[in-house]
Amino acid sequence: MNFNARLSGFLLLFALVSVSTQAAAQTTYTFTTFTVPNSTYTGPAAIDESGDVTGYYGAPVTGAQTGFLRTSSGKIIASSYPPGATSTVAGGMNKFGVIAGSYLAGTTTGGFFYYKGVYRNVVVKGQPATVGDINDYGYYVGSYGSPGGSLVSWPYQPGRSR
Repeated sequence: MNFNARLSGFLLLFALVSVSTQAAAQTTYTFTTFTVPNSTYTGPAAIDESGDVTGYYGAPVTGAQTGFLRTSSGKIIASSYPPGATSTVAGGMNKFGVIAGSYLAGTTTGGFFYYKGVYRNVVVKGQPATVGDINDYGYYVGSYGSPGGSLVSWPYQPGRSR
């Protein structure tokens, strides 16, 4: 058998082993579907490493948009903040369980952080500000309406003033 024939046979065997190894190593995924019970819609916004999901849903009677946290065990915790808000969205979340969110109460939009049952409002340059996400290092992003009427986006870095 000549060198070229042996090389061709070796390359074919190598290709077959590579393909079978890749097929065996492919990741499989499990999809879990859910809706917030008795809601008119459910919109997920973020998921953390443990499988907790944040988002918003339509309340059945009022139609108000309400935020939620769905734990990895399937428990749903509603989040309507502040009291009387017509819309609450639980947006981003970090691995420590801090949830960043936004709300509409009357004509006022604002943002909050929620952690272990406690809400904290977010104010940037004297304006109530929405918050879209927070990462594991404490950086977060959002926006606020300027006095001139335009929407101003901002990132926040720990250790810097807002």
